[in-house]
This record gives sequence, structure tokens and C-alpha cells, in this order.
Amino acid sequence: MLIKNHVGGRELSLQSWHCSQQGMPIVDANEMSAIGDTLMRVVTPDMSPKQLVKAAKKEHPGASKKDIARAAFFSIIANADQDVGKARNLQAFALAERTQRSD
Repeated sequence: MLIKNHVGGRELSLQSWHCSQQGMPIVDANEMSAIGDTLMRVVTPDMSPKQLVKAAKKEHPGASKKDIARAAFFSIIANADQDVGKARNLQAFALAERTQRSD
């Protein structure tokens, strides 16, 4: 179901509209995939979560830490069988970010 957004007049899915009403950022699947691809490309075993967020924000300045953590989960699911080491590093990052209280 699509709903017309009153600001900008673009069509949003019901879930995206709900997120926008709750003040939550709207990141579409293409952007989520792009952030996930960036994470897979830049993550290294010795990289701290702060460094990973900084590297992701360099290419995706509009992404929040929460968006980046979600993209990490997305990327783990999409790429776990291709590079287990990177998937583990992203999993550690995503879980650490997910358990923090705020952005």
C-alpha cells in the first residue's frame, strides 16, 4: 500500500510512512544495500565500530548509526556464505550497535 507524503509529494510504503511519522529515518532497500556493500568492502578484523561508522558515513553521509547497523545485519545475511570473516566482523559491530541505548 502506498501513501502520498504531504511533504514533497512522494509516494511511500505504509511502513515508510509510519517511520516518517515516528521521526525515524527512511532508508530504502537500495540505500541499505549500498551501505551494506560499503561495509563489506571496508571492514577489517582490527577495525573498531567507530572506525567502521566513520568509513560508512564518508560514502553515505546521510546514514545514521542505526541505519549503518541495520545495513550490517542486511549485509551479513546477504554475504555470509561469501566471506565468513567479514560477516563475523560485521555481526560483532551490528550487535554492539544494536545493544547501545541511543544514537
